[in-house]
Amino acid sequence: MKKILFFSLTLILILFGCEKRMNQSLDTSKLKKFEQPNLTKEQRKMIPITYKASSLEEGLNALPFKLKIPKNLPFKVVPSESLQIDDYNHNGRKLGVRYSLSQIDNSKQFVINVSIYNYKHELESDFETGEVVDLDSEVDESDELVELDTDEPEEIVQLKGGVSGNYTGYSTLGVSYELGKSQEVGELIENTLIFAKGGIYYELTFVANFGNSKIIKQYVNNIANQML
Repeated sequence: MKKILFFSLTLILILFGCEKRMNQSLDTSKLKKFEQPNLTKEQRKMIPITYKASSLEEGLNALPFKLKIPKNLPFKVVPSESLQIDDYNHNGRKLGVRYSLSQIDNSKQFVINVSIYNYKHELESDFETGEVVDLDSEVDESDELVELDTDEPEEIVQLKGGVSGNYTGYSTLGVSYELGKSQEVGELIENTLIFAKGGIYYELTFVANFGNSKIIKQYVNNIANQML
């Protein structure tokens, strides 16, 4: 009898483990789907399904992988209250996650868009000429180097835990991003930092109108380290 009971419990645990592994996909039960009524059925098949969570916690819980949201920021920012999630294959497994952090007042303006993928996104180029800059003295191991497809100058940095990151002068925000309606945008510092760890790929695109490039990169480096 004991042997039968032990076998039954073992079988249940195995089946539960298999089911858990098979269900590593996005949980959409509490997410709101972004509707696009003007698209045809065929057009919808060609673009990702976009979901929005009603809260940050709800969005994080819906994902099949863990994400860390940076909290210790170098200045006060408008907190991210939600996540936008793109389901590229329409099966909840190939995902992109987006949110932003920003500070916009009368003097200092800073915006950082965070994009995270659980697959190797199109962030590839040749980085053989990149300059290596050590921004973390505690690095003791290596991780995958992610590369961005752009002709802009690049700079390789070391994040915590041996993760390599790449800075480039490219920014999808650009000067067209509205950083203030009642004043001149002025000279902007723009960069993108990309890195990867454990099969999760990160892209931080930022723009600021204060400080200098070195200081802003330290801010972004600090934010990136909190995400690892």
